[in-house]
Formats: sequence, C-alpha cells, structure tokens
Amino acid sequence: MEQFDVVIIGGGVCGLSASIEVRRLGKSVLILEKDNYVGGILKQCIHEGFGLIKFRENLTGPEYLEKLIEDSERLGVEIRTKAFVTSIEKSTSFVIKYIDSKGVNTIRANAVILSTGARERTAKQFFLQGDRPSGIFTAGETQYYVNVLGKMPTKKCVVLGSGDIGLIMARRLTIEGSKVLCVLEKESTPVGLTRNVKKCLDDYDIPLMLNHTITRVIGRGRVESVEIAKVVNGEIDEASKTIVECDAVILSVGLIPEIGLIENFGLTLDEKTLSAAVDQTMMTSVDGLFVCGNALHNNDFADYVSETGETAGKNAALYKYHPTNEVENIAGDNILYVIPQKIDLTRTHDRVICYFKTTKQMKDMTLKVHNNGKLITCKQYKNVPSSGLLRVMVDFATVEDKEVVFTVGEN
Repeated sequence: MEQFDVVIIGGGVCGLSASIEVRRLGKSVLILEKDNYVGGILKQCIHEGFGLIKFRENLTGPEYLEKLIEDSERLGVEIRTKAFVTSIEKSTSFVIKYIDSKGVNTIRANAVILSTGARERTAKQFFLQGDRPSGIFTAGETQYYVNVLGKMPTKKCVVLGSGDIGLIMARRLTIEGSKVLCVLEKESTPVGLTRNVKKCLDDYDIPLMLNHTITRVIGRGRVESVEIAKVVNGEIDEASKTIVECDAVILSVGLIPEIGLIENFGLTLDEKTLSAAVDQTMMTSVDGLFVCGNALHNNDFADYVSETGETAGKNAALYKYHPTNEVENIAGDNILYVIPQKIDLTRTHDRVICYFKTTKQMKDMTLKVHNNGKLITCKQYKNVPSSGLLRVMVDFATVEDKEVVFTVGEN
C-alpha cells in the first residue's frame, strides 16, 4: 500500500497552496482531485481581482492558478485527477480509499488535509416556492456555461441574492448580450463586496433591489416569470407582490462547506460556519486531520483561501501527536464567528491570523480581543466591506485562562 506524509483531498487553490508548503518542507504529498483538472472554481473565473494580497498583482482566476500550478510542478507535487475519494478512516494512520479509471485504490497518510471547497445552495435548499421548470441555475453553473462551454443559458433573467459570484455573473451576462432585469437581496445591505456592487451593477445600470425576494416561480417547461415582493422586518409584504417576466433565475444564495467525507469522525463543529472547528494550525478535533479554504468557511478572497491552505500544509507536514492545551476563541458582541475557534498553547501562538465575520454592516468599527478581562488586541477598521469578513493578527502569548473574547463596536 502506498504511503504519503500528507494526502490532500481537493486540488483547488487551497489544495495547491497546501501542497506547495508540504513539499517545501521536504515531505511527500499527494493531491486527489475528482475533476479532470486541478484548479477548482477558479478555472472559470476569468474576471480580475485575484492575487492582490498574495502576489500584489491584479490577476484573473486562471492567471492566479497558473502561478500555483507552476510552483507545484517545480516542487514535484504528485497530483492524481479523476480520483473520487470514497472514504477516510483512521487507525495508527489515515487510510484513504478512492476510485479512478484503474478501479478502487487504497493509500495511507500520516496527515490528511480536506480542501474540498463548498457547494452552492440550490433552489430546493433555498426553499424557492412555485413551479419547477427548467431555467433555474446557480451562479456557478451559469459561470461554467458562459465562461467554459461558451453557451448562453438565458436571454432575460433575474438574479436572486447579492453574493459576489451573482454580481459578477450579472455583469458577465450583460456583456454577452443577456438582459439582467434586477438583482434581488432580501437584506437591507448587499452581501457581496462593495467594489463588485459598483463595478458589476452600478457601472452597467443593473438595478439592485434591497429588501426584496422571489416569492414564486412561474412556468411550464421553462421559467416564464417570477413573483417578487418586498421584505419588511423579515416578513413578505403581500401588497407589494408583482410579476416580472423572464426566462431564467440565477441563484446566488450562499455556500455550504463540503465536509461529508469527514462527518463520520464525530468532529467538533461550528454551527455558524457549518464546518469543523479548528485550531491555529487548521487541525480539527481529530489529530492529524486538517480543514482549510472554503471547506472551512466562506472566504471573500482567493488569497485568504491560499493563506489557510499554506497554514494547513506547513502544519500537516510537521504533524506529530502530542497532548494539547487549548483555549477557546469566543464570538462576542456583533461577531458571527471567529476562525480559528481554538488556540493550542502547546504550539506556536504568538502571532496567529484570525478571521472573523460581523453580524451586521458597520462601515467604521473597532475590534477588541480580551482575555481574563485584559485587552490583548485592539484594531480599527474603516470602510468595511459589506460582507463583514475580516482578518487580524493576534498575539496569544499572554493568554491566561480558557476563553478569549472577540467583540466589535461601531466607532
């Protein structure tokens, strides 16, 4: 049976970034990728905006990927595509089974990194009401049709949800000749980045209708129209309902982390991220099992995905079991979640990158991190993006008790 120091499941941005760090430390690594090619979603992201943090360049998705692929090839990362992992088990080491063109294969690893990304919420998961005709697509599906297959799935559509990929596809469809009637968002502020609202909607005169949603899809065989309405205090305003004719609905209503392969381990989970809770090394409550990228939480930037992958790769390469001494990061006032959710004081913890998401839009705000009543970090943020996902470097060297509390307040 083949043995590797680290096996990485998923060959997108996160998996490639992790593999590069494993090889830099001289350890053996194998990437198992279910698709024909590595790269994940970035293969179809032909717009710019990638690499501004990591490479200090404004790159398209494929250009960003090219840099990672070149590094992985130079360092000798082994990659197997069309390899569908069916199970992961652990005894003294991890046993991974996968299927490819040769049949069923079994390999061993000292550590495993799950970098399987996230899946889009579909109409059924969003409980979209009405008929069930063709013409209801996720934003990612639409992007694949247009950017990879060169097919136009709609002539006149409505976009539901103001996530970044929905905003980007509203622009893309408009450029290709489709009429995007509006982007609907049930919240009072857009979910996507402010820059995407401006560049994708404002610059192309695409209406953004806040506090609106679709209440019914209408169509026999194909979408013919949708019923839309205002959302007031979380409730549908019945008097505001109106019919909009269209031939498609594009959904941009959130992502769900793909962690099905490791659910059998009985992991400690975070109910807010819907994924595993991890420490500063990206290791879960199962020793030697790491999760990173969008499989961990929804990242606004590919650069952040790479960053968590690099952290997981470095620590998986050096993984050896030893007892832990953990403190918990607590999401306090105005914070939805904090990653990592815990800090192992037996590992390096003087400079830890923490990611946090706010519960509401605050343009200017201050983050405070307390431990045992003592302020250990304070940072101000101005012109915060509407998504609310931010990062901060925290020094946990002086932590004394079992809880570190993160809070945010408006300036």
